[in-house]
Amino acid sequence: MIKPDYYPLKKAAELLDCTEDDLIHFAAKGIIGIAVPVGNAVFIKEVIDAKSGCTISTEFGGGIQGGAIKLSAWCVRDYEAGTEGMEAILAIYFEGREDGNTEVLKLVNKDTGKPLLIKEAKLVVFNEDIDFLKASESQLTINERSKLLKQIAALALLLAEKLPKYKKGEKPNALQIAEDVQSIVSINDFLGKKGTGNTAIRDSTAEGLKLLNK
Repeated sequence: MIKPDYYPLKKAAELLDCTEDDLIHFAAKGIIGIAVPVGNAVFIKEVIDAKSGCTISTEFGGGIQGGAIKLSAWCVRDYEAGTEGMEAILAIYFEGREDGNTEVLKLVNKDTGKPLLIKEAKLVVFNEDIDFLKASESQLTINERSKLLKQIAALALLLAEKLPKYKKGEKPNALQIAEDVQSIVSINDFLGKKGTGNTAIRDSTAEGLKLLNK
């Protein structure tokens, strides 16, 4: 049986035993790719000044020949953030230009010239990304990883509620929690303590809180 090149987001979530929001979150982290099938679309190329953030130039980038275009993590992060009033435009970002600026390829409707938005697109996941995740039996599924991150965040919330030192404003003080965990782990001869450093704990707590707030 010939497999398709990509699956709709809903079908990909079923195959990976996770939610569509999980896929969006991990695409924003660069763990998997999220793409959009291209049809009646063209590229508009913009160059963004690295210092001011202003658009320096805009030019027609040409048409698109079928298939699906993988979105950059930046684009997916904008969508995941869901900031009120913000429209996440389908775009691909390129850094590393010789002048230090960022090049953005925005997808626009070929007939109207209006930018295409993620919320209006049919998002897909490439089959190769699904196969890669399913191939490693030892690797946590996205759903399992999400559950663990949420549990870490819940424990951080508990500490913040019970002890003022672990609270910063209305949120858990991830730095203080990480430092105290590290002090406990460092004085014990745990063979599996890799991954319990300050940065790892802070990042896991932040990711877990994001998932809890969805």
